Amino acid sequence: MSTGKSDEAASPGCYTVRLAPWDVQVELTATRHVALHRHRFPAHEQGRVVVDVGHVLYGIGASWRSTQPIGGEVQIDPAQREVSGHMSYQGARSSTRIWKVWFVMQLDTAFDSHGSWGDDGQLAEGSAGAVGSRIGAYLNFRTRAGQETGQKTGQKTGQKVNS
Repeated sequence: MSTGKSDEAASPGCYTVRLAPWDVQVELTATRHVALHRHRFPAHEQGRVVVDVGHVLYGIGASWRSTQPIGGEVQIDPAQREVSGHMSYQGARSSTRIWKVWFVMQLDTAFDSHGSWGDDGQLAEGSAGAVGSRIGAYLNFRTRAGQETGQKTGQKTGQKVNS
């Protein structure tokens, strides 16, 4: 079984990759305010989409590596097919500045089960959310071969994600 990724392609405005060993094809693009994701799954009892809210993308140089998540929240709303939350960060270009990033992800497909994890890293099946600095959520799908799920992630105003 292979690990990592394969069939990777990138062009302006589009990125695609097959995630091995799960055989999930991922396509990413964006509008001015929204990230659009599509996952194409094989037949599986538990196809999964993970939202790692406490993840930090490290850049180049010592000042970027100092970025730390310092606290946030993630909430899962199965009825609305939505994951939302925020995370505050400190560091990067300024060691004292704190900034907060808010997000909402709307799915075009209902998920079969869900859960979250907190700072201890323990998965909590059925949990509607978590609070902390190393938090996240997961959504499980029972998928047919070639089934697609789409996600729209961005800024929330009212009840819709702005496109």
